[in-house]
Amino acid sequence: MAYNRTVWENREVENPRTYVIETNSDGTVTLVPAEGTVIEAGTPISADPLNNVEEGILALEAALSEVNANYIRQPGYAPTGGTGAAYSASLIPGPTGYYEGFGITIIPHVTNTTNTTSLNVNGLGAVALKDQRGNAYAVGRLLAGKPYSFRKVGSDFLADSAGGNGTALPAHVLAPYSFTNDNGEFTGIMPHITSAADPAIGVGQWSNGDLAVYPREGYRKGGAGAGELKVTTAQLQAADPEFRPDRILEGNNIYGVAGSIPNNSVRNQHMPGTAVTVWSGDRFFIRPPAGWYNGESWVTYPVPGLTSNNVRSGVDIGGLVGSMREYFGGSFAISARFGLESYQTTELLRVNAGFTNISFAGILQVIISARNGVSQGAGLVLIDIHGNELFLTGYKELDSGTTYTMTHHGMFIDRVNRQITSVYGGGNNEYGGWWGTTDIGVNGTFSKPFNLDNRVILAYRTYYTMGGGYNDCWIQGKLAYN
Repeated sequence: MAYNRTVWENREVENPRTYVIETNSDGTVTLVPAEGTVIEAGTPISADPLNNVEEGILALEAALSEVNANYIRQPGYAPTGGTGAAYSASLIPGPTGYYEGFGITIIPHVTNTTNTTSLNVNGLGAVALKDQRGNAYAVGRLLAGKPYSFRKVGSDFLADSAGGNGTALPAHVLAPYSFTNDNGEFTGIMPHITSAADPAIGVGQWSNGDLAVYPREGYRKGGAGAGELKVTTAQLQAADPEFRPDRILEGNNIYGVAGSIPNNSVRNQHMPGTAVTVWSGDRFFIRPPAGWYNGESWVTYPVPGLTSNNVRSGVDIGGLVGSMREYFGGSFAISARFGLESYQTTELLRVNAGFTNISFAGILQVIISARNGVSQGAGLVLIDIHGNELFLTGYKELDSGTTYTMTHHGMFIDRVNRQITSVYGGGNNEYGGWWGTTDIGVNGTFSKPFNLDNRVILAYRTYYTMGGGYNDCWIQGKLAYN
């Protein structure tokens, strides 16, 4: 807002500074002006013009402070403190903020030590120092004791101007191009390599096995036709001694080295082995001839005796299931005759688990004699491993006043077909050779649960033996099982 000045005029009177003394009732006096004729009224001295002057002074002071505090028209100047990574500077008067265009010239007290150097002015916050192009300064680029001017542009302090500075040396610049740095103008001496097949001066290996190629010093454009490096087969083999024919599959050529490893999967899908050995009960080994196999071919070795009928039945050897039945069998003679009191059981014979057939040749006889009204009961029973029973011959309860003799001249047990048959010595053969109240059906079959896959026992058991009757069991012959 523009300042409205007041034009001041002097007061002119006939008798300037002349007064009449009037005595007041309280003893004081009042000086009453006696100016006479007023020649010029002049400008009155009052609050309004005086306040106008005060406001003008304040506005002027504020304008001057703003010019000094924003440092746009009047850039600041200060030596730095802090570190080579984070400079600090102090300006008087202190700026109120980083205004766009804020200018400052600094004298670094130490050369910058990072490529992310910043400047903090009067504690307003660190701002990155960059060249005029917006690039961060390399380490050592801002030299101690040299002036550098910056302007706040966006979020950075950018250099006020870009001169012929830099850190390049002649070895860094292609010959014959010239350049300037902080020390003057120079000509580059870097060789410019344009050969399409520049020989490598050596090769090696990184710790992870990657190939390292050593080019001669100089600049090359890179890419096909202008930047190839020529590496010889001999150089590759020097870098890796395993790069040789006996490490490469035949039919393949890798950088001039032809493979010599035989491709046995192509030569013979069933390649004959060179030797064979067996770890008893564990593994079968075939030594293959040297070479490469694709994982789908086979190595063979003739074993004429390896047939199913030479392998125990049920044994699986590499998919060959044996059919040769392992021998299991035996025989023994038996002879006994006795009678029992009521509710007694006597084991006549037993055959352990593993049999297929049991055959008995001889005599098996049960005699039961009972009086009318007096019960008698006895018979032969077959007992399995779980206690299940098959009643083979006899009567569990007889009170007809007669004598029954049940004689068998043989017995045959077929585990596979679950049949128990006999050669009966007389009487009714309706029950497959058995006679009496038995559990054996036609042709020796039976429906009751009974386990023939484990040991079985043939026993004589009495159920009732009352006065006036008797029972008798007689077994004599030979039993064979297999």
